[in-house]
Amino acid sequence: MEKDLDYYLSLNYPFECYSGEHEVGDAFLVEFFDFDIKASSEDYDEAVEIAYTYLEEHIKRELKANREIPNPNEGRRFMKHREALAAYKSKDF
Repeated sequence: MEKDLDYYLSLNYPFECYSGEHEVGDAFLVEFFDFDIKASSEDYDEAVEIAYTYLEEHIKRELKANREIPNPNEGRRFMKHREALAAYKSKDF
């Protein structure tokens, strides 16, 4: 399968949703574990939708810049981890 925008958007990237209150009412903050992407709203579903919109924009930019994109659950520091594994495998200590 070609690793294009549709491929990455079909992956199940984990996120956490934090809830809280402010003077107007409820608030929800959605944060993806694998990216530094956050979105907030007074409505849970809207916060998730906004976060996915930001994720799509981020993936488009990364693909256009020809940068590698993490797999789900690799975390924000995935490139450092991949570099370390490559150095270990090539015995480049």
